[in-house]
Amino acid sequence: FPDTNVFHVFSSAPAVAPFEGGETYSLFRAYTLINYSGDFSSAATQLKSEGYGTEAEVTNNQENADAQNRALNSFPVVPFPIDVLPDYFQELVIAYAKALQSPLAFMAMLFLTIISCAAGNAIVLALKRKWKTAPFIWFYIVGISGEGKSPPENAAMEPLHKLQSLDYVRYTNECQKYNQELADYRKKRNINDQPPSEPTKMRHYYSQDFTTESLIPIFQVCSRGIVQHVDELPGLFNSMNQYRGGRGSDIEQLLSLFDCGPMKKDRKSGSEHCNESGIAVIGGIQPERLPEVFNDKMHENGMAYRFMPMLLNTAPLVFTDDDVSEENEAEWSKIVEWMIEIPAPVDPATGCIIRNQLTVEGKSRAVWKEFFDDISALQPYMPKGFKGYIPKLKTYCLKFMAVLHLLKCYEKDELSLTVN
Repeated sequence: FPDTNVFHVFSSAPAVAPFEGGETYSLFRAYTLINYSGDFSSAATQLKSEGYGTEAEVTNNQENADAQNRALNSFPVVPFPIDVLPDYFQELVIAYAKALQSPLAFMAMLFLTIISCAAGNAIVLALKRKWKTAPFIWFYIVGISGEGKSPPENAAMEPLHKLQSLDYVRYTNECQKYNQELADYRKKRNINDQPPSEPTKMRHYYSQDFTTESLIPIFQVCSRGIVQHVDELPGLFNSMNQYRGGRGSDIEQLLSLFDCGPMKKDRKSGSEHCNESGIAVIGGIQPERLPEVFNDKMHENGMAYRFMPMLLNTAPLVFTDDDVSEENEAEWSKIVEWMIEIPAPVDPATGCIIRNQLTVEGKSRAVWKEFFDDISALQPYMPKGFKGYIPKLKTYCLKFMAVLHLLKCYEKDELSLTVN
């Protein structure tokens, strides 16, 4: 209504979200809901930078609160669906969360992310012949220092730390033995003797600091994929292109890792290639760094949309005697190792992993179709900054479908290729 400069919503259909039927909005309020999910401060800052309006001495806190409530009603916050996890896994997550005084959702997401990589490229979920999704999850937590992120992360990563330590010791011992045998071989100079065999290269289970230059050699050894565990996610992005004055293609390489395809690097010194790639990501970020790291550019190139973010809201910690039992620890290690041991033979002709292909059938396929169609219908009416998450949300639905299926397979100690 241009005469009163207000916007009135007559429809009560879901498509009018984030508005409500029968409500009247000022243009500023409508602009804020559409573009800033009810954050009046950010909306005002943007409009001021564009030359609109004048400074106001008093802000309307009630209007802000009302807008936030409406935004939450349009995109409601729901509890983490712990009930969808198998009973044995629910109990394990609850035990760890209680002992480490961690939010249940945080502990569960850490476990699911690690499982997604432990199985890694050994499995793929296929909706169609040309629509296949690897299980790798990219997850980061938004929280200030001292909110207790590290103990749950370290506890979740412990099985991988142990496996990495064991293989490092094995590799180190084999290298020492090889160097000694090679020295003895060279001393003898007997043409009938065979030189010693080189040690099997060290396997990689995780990384805390990498450059894209190092990834191809890593994936040549560990084609199933690795966990990238970084305390502070900004450090990962800040290190991108640091060896080429910011003019490299590290960000683009990282973007392509989400699809787990082959990688090829060509330099004057030669070329390198790997058939498979794949990382799961566990990271943290300070709230004030979030808009700095996931800026407009990171939304334009799609990097921001590849991650599952979680806001960490922890209550003040009070000491308890709850602890992670040896049985809990052994069970978590057993789950991770079971996933790692899923057979993934290599095709001798191509050198590619022959993935175990999970097919979606029956009720699960019908549920997926309903979800896909419903969210696709809503996407055009969503705020601009939110729309980009929808394609990746569909992908993550399939990733979680695969991981939950594997947890049920572990319980039966048998890998089934039908998700139903």
